[in-house]
Amino acid sequence: MSIFVDGGVDIAMVAHVVAELNQDSRVGGQNLFVGQVRADKHPEGVVTGIEFSAHREMADAAVSAFLKRIVGHDHVEPVEPSVDSLADKRADNPGLALPRVFIRHGLGLIPVGGSPLFIAVGTERRDEAFRLCREILEALKSEAPIYGKELLDSEGHKWKVNQ
Repeated sequence: MSIFVDGGVDIAMVAHVVAELNQDSRVGGQNLFVGQVRADKHPEGVVTGIEFSAHREMADAAVSAFLKRIVGHDHVEPVEPSVDSLADKRADNPGLALPRVFIRHGLGLIPVGGSPLFIAVGTERRDEAFRLCREILEALKSEAPIYGKELLDSEGHKWKVNQ
């Protein structure tokens, strides 16, 4: 499954994912990260948005590899609500491995205030949820070929450097 969506991440999915994790009686801790485009000030101008691009196949392969290393499996869960999604994701479903992982990254132009990234992790314990969410975020930024071109109010651009 690809982690990519066109445009920014729909923040309404956060409530859906929390509801999904709340239905799983094995989950005792959830950690969520939502990235937001900020109006950074550079000598060349102020950021008005970021245009994200990626080598999708390579990025999806990188996500699969680092998830296997970090969480022990590479299953990224769907975040789109469906008629039977909550009923199918109960703890008695042996196909769902813990930790549960949700990741979406937007592609294309995302304006200041928009959200290019959403990560959610559901685990048995809170410490593990915090640790895994952070590790997934750092691996995504350092290992997946995803590129951000910061668009500036001066009509120029600057390639984003992850920090």
